[in-house]
Amino acid sequence: MSHLMKQHDPQQKQSFIQRLLDRGVYKLKDKQLYECTMEELERLVHMVELP
Repeated sequence: MSHLMKQHDPQQKQSFIQRLLDRGVYKLKDKQLYECTMEELERLVHMVELP
């Protein structure tokens, strides 16, 4: 998933996470948002937060 975030700085990553939370529970896939489970969202958030 890190390739999706390579153009983003930490501020944008936080905004990305906040948008996911604001919209409910979604994940980014091929530039489209899809609903996902809380567990999937947690995994995504951890992946985004990794250095």
